[in-house]
Amino acid sequence: MELKNNLLNNIRYVILLLVFVIGIITAYFYIGVQTNNDSLSNTSPCFNDAWQEREHNFTQKNTSEYYINRGLDHLKCLEYQMSIDEFNKSINVSGDDSKKYDWLLTSNFYIGFINFEIGNLEESLKYYSTAIEYSGNSTVRPKWELYRNKATVLAKLSKYNEAISDYTKAIELNPNLWKLYKERSDAYTALDMLDEAVLDLEMSEKIKRSN
Repeated sequence: MELKNNLLNNIRYVILLLVFVIGIITAYFYIGVQTNNDSLSNTSPCFNDAWQEREHNFTQKNTSEYYINRGLDHLKCLEYQMSIDEFNKSINVSGDDSKKYDWLLTSNFYIGFINFEIGNLEESLKYYSTAIEYSGNSTVRPKWELYRNKATVLAKLSKYNEAISDYTKAIELNPNLWKLYKERSDAYTALDMLDEAVLDLEMSEKIKRSN
């Protein structure tokens, strides 16, 4: 009788232990699923569709590259603040990444671009300038493009002398793009430097015709 009672007690103990283990596994799974759902619940269907197609490509999450791609998908959906938030996360986790400067340049470039699009010109200028600082250690974007974007912001801010300086740097790096001469011509015109403006317009037309 005593042996039977001990056996029943052991069985009850094993059953309780199994129920406890199953409960822990179920709770862990639920929390994991809920966390994934929560990460999407505050986003738009546009982003959710784009991200669900892309997410399976990442075996290592919470990296700079991971956040940059989330930022790009938000940008495609015109979710500017969410996009900026993701690019900032990329910057914050870039420290030990072997492609650190690529991610830093890319994140700063896109934050500069977004701020320009929404009219935050001073912020745009700051981030484009930072992107240029990283361009010596990264070639993910051509340096002339960075100078051109920064010059465009400077021109919008009516800082025409500084804009001309950056357009000139862009032209030195890419002398065969006619648009650069046209844009620098506009900056010269704003300063009533008409001789320089005409020369740039002529060069712009010459390059355009040759292409």
